[in-house]
Amino acid sequence: MFLNFLSIFISQAQPGYTLPQLPQGVSLSAPFIMTRILIPIANFLIAAGIILAIITIVVSGIMYLKSGSDTEAKSAKGWFKNGIIGAFIILAVGVIILTIYNIVVTGSFFGGTTGGGVGTPCITTSQCQTGLTCRIPPGMTSGFCLP
Repeated sequence: MFLNFLSIFISQAQPGYTLPQLPQGVSLSAPFIMTRILIPIANFLIAAGIILAIITIVVSGIMYLKSGSDTEAKSAKGWFKNGIIGAFIILAVGVIILTIYNIVVTGSFFGGTTGGGVGTPCITTSQCQTGLTCRIPPGMTSGFCLP
């Protein structure tokens, strides 16, 4: 098997023989990674976390209704409390990320008015600061201001 594979390469290694060109792929740029990889994964994880939090709250309610003693009722209340805290944390992640984004990119806690900096979402280059261009990934309608 290996010798057959090797013989194919040896037979093709003749003078003047060029390998066929590989098709052009999509370049891995920041907007591509963000819009096609990170955002869908983040949305999936947030949705899965919210579903798990709801399941935890429902299960805790069933546990509380079926509890026959104080220890079982305390356990159900603990599950309920943990489900509420988990749901709060999952929903707060968006606010936390947006706040960090505003501080890092725009330099202001509330987003500022400087807009158009590196990484700012855009549709046209006129929305970007001087020296930056709006780079839109293939197949997308918006992109990000990049150098």
